[in-house]
Amino acid sequence: MSSMQRFLKPRLFEQTFDDKGPGQLSGHGYRHDNDHVNIRHIQILPTMDEILSQRPPFMPRKDVTSWHFLPRGVSRLIDTQFRQLRYDSIESVIDSTYYTCQLLASSCILDASENFHVTPKGNRFRAYYDITFEGLGWHNYKGLEVEISFACPPHLQGWKLSTSDVLERGMLVALVGLDLDSPALSTIFFEVSFTKSAEGMRSKGNGVRANMRMCLADPENEDDCRRVLYYSQSIQHGKFILVEYPGVLPAGFMHTLKRLQHPDTQLIPFSQEIAPGNIIGRSLPGNEPPAYAIAKEFTYNLTSLRTPGREFDTPELRIPLSFSASDSTESLSMLLDQTSLDEGQAAALLACLNRGLAFTQGPPGTGKTYLGVALVKAILASRPENAKWPIVVACMTNHALDSFLRDLCDQGVQNIVRLGAGSKQKWTESISLWRARKSKIPGMRFNRWKAAIRRVEGLTREGDQFCQSFSMPELSWHVLREYIQENYNGYYQQFASLEAAGSEHGADNSLARKAEGFGFMCWIKEVDINAEEALLRNFHLYLGKSAVSDVGFPIVQQMLKEIFCSKNLHIATTLGEPSIWQMSSSERQQLVERWRSEVGTIKLVEQVAELHRRHQEARQNEQRILADNTGVQLKMQDVIGVTTTGSAMYSELLKIAGPKVVICEEAGEVMEPHTLCTLSPTIEHGIFIGDPEQLRPQAMEQSLSLETKMGVLYRLDESLFERLMKPADPETKPIPTTQLSIQRRMFPDIADLSRATLYPSLQDHISTTMHDPVAGMVRRMYWLDHTEPEDESGADSYSNPFEAEMIRGLVRYLISQNHYGVGDIAVVTPYKAQLSLLQTRLHAQCSVYLSQADIEQLQEDELITEGAINANSLTDVDMFHLLRTATIDNFQGEEARVVILSTVRSNSEGRVGFLRTENRVNVACSRARDGFYIIGNAGLIGSVNMWAKIIKRAASEPLLPHIARDTPFPPTQKRYSNQEISLSFNRVESNADTYSNADMFAIIFATQRNCISTGSAKNHASVSALADTIVQSHVMSLVGIVPQSSPFRCPADMSSRCGAQTGRPDHANALTLPRIFNWGVAISIKFCAQAVRLEPQIAMLHVQNYYRVGIAVLGSAETVVTPQHI
Repeated sequence: MSSMQRFLKPRLFEQTFDDKGPGQLSGHGYRHDNDHVNIRHIQILPTMDEILSQRPPFMPRKDVTSWHFLPRGVSRLIDTQFRQLRYDSIESVIDSTYYTCQLLASSCILDASENFHVTPKGNRFRAYYDITFEGLGWHNYKGLEVEISFACPPHLQGWKLSTSDVLERGMLVALVGLDLDSPALSTIFFEVSFTKSAEGMRSKGNGVRANMRMCLADPENEDDCRRVLYYSQSIQHGKFILVEYPGVLPAGFMHTLKRLQHPDTQLIPFSQEIAPGNIIGRSLPGNEPPAYAIAKEFTYNLTSLRTPGREFDTPELRIPLSFSASDSTESLSMLLDQTSLDEGQAAALLACLNRGLAFTQGPPGTGKTYLGVALVKAILASRPENAKWPIVVACMTNHALDSFLRDLCDQGVQNIVRLGAGSKQKWTESISLWRARKSKIPGMRFNRWKAAIRRVEGLTREGDQFCQSFSMPELSWHVLREYIQENYNGYYQQFASLEAAGSEHGADNSLARKAEGFGFMCWIKEVDINAEEALLRNFHLYLGKSAVSDVGFPIVQQMLKEIFCSKNLHIATTLGEPSIWQMSSSERQQLVERWRSEVGTIKLVEQVAELHRRHQEARQNEQRILADNTGVQLKMQDVIGVTTTGSAMYSELLKIAGPKVVICEEAGEVMEPHTLCTLSPTIEHGIFIGDPEQLRPQAMEQSLSLETKMGVLYRLDESLFERLMKPADPETKPIPTTQLSIQRRMFPDIADLSRATLYPSLQDHISTTMHDPVAGMVRRMYWLDHTEPEDESGADSYSNPFEAEMIRGLVRYLISQNHYGVGDIAVVTPYKAQLSLLQTRLHAQCSVYLSQADIEQLQEDELITEGAINANSLTDVDMFHLLRTATIDNFQGEEARVVILSTVRSNSEGRVGFLRTENRVNVACSRARDGFYIIGNAGLIGSVNMWAKIIKRAASEPLLPHIARDTPFPPTQKRYSNQEISLSFNRVESNADTYSNADMFAIIFATQRNCISTGSAKNHASVSALADTIVQSHVMSLVGIVPQSSPFRCPADMSSRCGAQTGRPDHANALTLPRIFNWGVAISIKFCAQAVRLEPQIAMLHVQNYYRVGIAVLGSAETVVTPQHI
């Protein structure tokens, strides 16, 4: 074993934390070179010393009663949040990098085909080997750019790398190196800027190598800049592995952590409520009104909230601050009388307007966004005419922000600006920050900004020249200029005269900067400066086609004359050097070689490193000036929309804009460090709307999560909203909170699940009782219970093929009703592995009638072509494109008409996993408007208290179906084993008159289960035929839909009733008849289709899915099927 191998011991992945203090405050001194007391000195990305450290990191606990080296207050809060968030963001990076170091230090052969690794702690990463430095470049924003090539894994060769999700732009990667000149390890972190596939590199890499360009993840790290330059130019030598950290984007955490390090963070508003210096004996928090509202004669103008179309006694609806109970009662009465707000929303609106720091809890479907929009409108209308300021609307996701801003636009709110480029909605381009920046900037400010941009562009151009010089035989003027000036001033004066000439006589300044060095290039390449046409062609090539076309040919021609005028060619030097133009070819080459050898590679590298530093300074200066200019423009806006991550990224902009109000939606899902970044120093009114009973923030490290015994001490996934509303510390008083009380989403039966668990006072709006029944289903809710085992897919994720197959059949059946548009049906699950399996299984062709809205949506998403659409007839589409599929965690804030939940977990060990978290259960059971169907092992997850309440409710309520046990008929019915079915199948088929419908259904369902589990098609055709027979006979006997020749006819008004309710063509009525006849049947069937002359094979599609799904009992369980019914 080598000394390096002995040094790299297995990492302590059962990580514990140290609470003895950071840096020198710990009992044993510094843990590593990045272990500092002051968080402003901590480098966000880990150092090599930190990666190799075997000591647990210092991690402060969240409870203010626990020890901390700082006293209670804002500084302690910021320190705690920074250290916890940084650990959560980079621990997987440290763990993966440590494991990579072990690979480097080992003597094993690194195989490119084995590039996916999992550390003992469970962190996944990809490694790429045989690294070669291909060149250097310059990025306009980030400075130095490195190009490398690597051995491409076989599964990514050809064009596969370009179409995969690996090495995507913006991802964090690292070059982990073992220095061959000394036994030292190093790590340089980068951000991917471009990746080229193996096929794209075929001419150079023979199809087995790929390359990529990358910029420093922390461009301000000068040590990393020099290190990569030294390695790329072979001044130092090393063996490298390229490490990719899947899913880690520096933009996701760098801005927030840097913002927490900024001194301004200590000035957060509401500090006494958020981080009081003394808890014991303090007054009830959050009761003070916002500072802007205590001005003399101030009132809130709520006229914009009045119900349109009504006449009122007063021209305006104005409400003063409420300082007494009677004031609040009167204001509440006025709101209920004159607006469309319900009682809970009206009370919450008044509370939010009267409290400087206002919290509102909104259970599922109670209109949190509606309240937020009303608050924005009310506050905008109440601002003083002579002192208007913008409102900040902050949401955790781009999707939620777009939805909120869309509602504001629909309500007539104008002057909105959206910060950030993460929107996928095209309409947001009209309110983008880029569009706001296009408006005119005052002259002096504009000139400063343009000068700063020119400075960055000049340094970028110079950086490009320097980087090219490493691979070119001769050095460029930009590279040599400074050296020649210092050591050969006589020559420098001659070249400098050529460089400056282009800016005279009104020539374009930007073009003149590009022309710098042309004279030197002509000299070194011995261009004939007297051949005007050839010289002009060379000048065009040097400048670039776009630059010439921008200013026009005459100006370019004039510049060339100025550069090579007689005065410049015959300049007399003060040092007596000969004229550069009189040198012979050999003299020129000898002089250039002397300069190259004197400059040397090391000096060149140092020049590039210095240029990178200057470029970053210039870039930061340009951003500061731009922020000043843009901030002034934002002051004139009414609403500034931003994500919580964006609030950290654009903190300087927001500070200059000077907003006084921030409204944060879904605040219970936002991690506290991100919430703190939304509180600019100018904020006087903070309104937070959310629900701590729904999803919490997601912590990557379970050791910091409330869901683990250890994590309870740290609680990084506890939002500021939850911490202040439900404080864990008994000494802390909860902040006053209002609760929305009337839900408008779920049909009352579905809402009963919420009332039975977390919201006993939740009320239903009258509109929820008017929801359409679920097309083709007898019941709005059903739980299909089973004991089919789960599959462990690795990486702590699970799938269940049985549930996926059941859902596939149910979805196909529901879509076949031709009642649901794109996105009306959603399939959700706790696990990514099950989501992946569902997405695979749900890709299947189906024939449906598409509404015009469906067609437009599918065409907009490029999911269907115009040629595939059949007007007023069935259209073949991919079933998956009509659905929404998501994990529960990604469906927060969403809803659908029908929701199907796959619980996945089914095992004999009693392991429940994610389903034990009440917040996640709450979200899963509160997304459906019309129908909610669960497929899962009730016996297993019933061990969780909240699930037990849901199961009890399902089993006891007549409106909810009983829970099926493997077959969807009452437990009192006989259950059949696969063996019994196999032995008696032929007897059943030939003696159908002796079996009830429930018996038949049990046999069909169990036989199909046998086919699924064994992968065999045994008895499949017979089962299909038997199902067809049973369905036809059942409909004839119970529903009464029969051929026209029969004395049993449909009700006379059935066609009109179907058309009125569905809006579909008449010949689609067969597909929706079961929805009308809810008392009799729960599926579309072949016989109904024949009654209105639909294609038999289309109707058969629904019949075949009927027994595969098994989610509804065929009417009366005792109805006897006889051959005479057929």
